Amino acid sequence: MDTHNKNSVCSRGIGNGNVSSIGSVMARRKKRVKLRRKLLKALVIDRRLDPVERMANRLGYMGSAFIMVSPYLLPYDNIGAYTYLVGAILSVPQTITLKAWNIFIINLNLLVGYGVYIYKTLI
Repeated sequence: MDTHNKNSVCSRGIGNGNVSSIGSVMARRKKRVKLRRKLLKALVIDRRLDPVERMANRLGYMGSAFIMVSPYLLPYDNIGAYTYLVGAILSVPQTITLKAWNIFIINLNLLVGYGVYIYKTLI
């Protein structure tokens, strides 16, 4: 019986107590994780929002919810047009505080478009 076979578990270092190679692999993995975490922390500025930004953020979420629901409410006596307007108005403070002028212009377009739509349905 050959105990030093190439394919045996002991010759590959798995069953013979060779823990140092596993430990070095784990150490390299921990170094990579630490390096990745340091890199991500360097890319993100950790700061607290001031009250105006916090309020604008919450209004923006509410406005987005109104805008998301609006297409489903359009067939019901044009309630969706009103919710589009409310959603656009609620989203404006967030776009201004974030200086997201492209989204501000989209909201302005939404306000003008549905404002004209409601004005024409009322006349």
